[in-house]
Amino acid sequence: LLYLTIIFLHIYKRKNVLKEAYSHNLWDGARKTVATLWDGHAAVWHGYEVHGMEKIPEDGPALIIFYHGAIPIDFYYFMAKIFIHKGRTCRVVADHFVFKIPGLMED
Repeated sequence: LLYLTIIFLHIYKRKNVLKEAYSHNLWDGARKTVATLWDGHAAVWHGYEVHGMEKIPEDGPALIIFYHGAIPIDFYYFMAKIFIHKGRTCRVVADHFVFKIPGLMED
């Protein structure tokens, strides 16, 4: 219950951003909500941070190279953080199994 409370407060802190996103487009609101959930999970369970976020441009290309462990959960955390703070989505070069995960499947 304590963890759920902390995640709720993390989302509540961003309620105005979420409300604004839903007023423009349902899917933008859904993306912001899911990103906020992942960001809350990252902060509460792992203390996840991204250093150097200011070096990522607001638009135009950027190449980010990083290593992750056996499961790609840190990539989800990274995607959420980038989407929340920069409003950008990421393209990724990844192992083929990643694209079998619902939500990341290729069409």
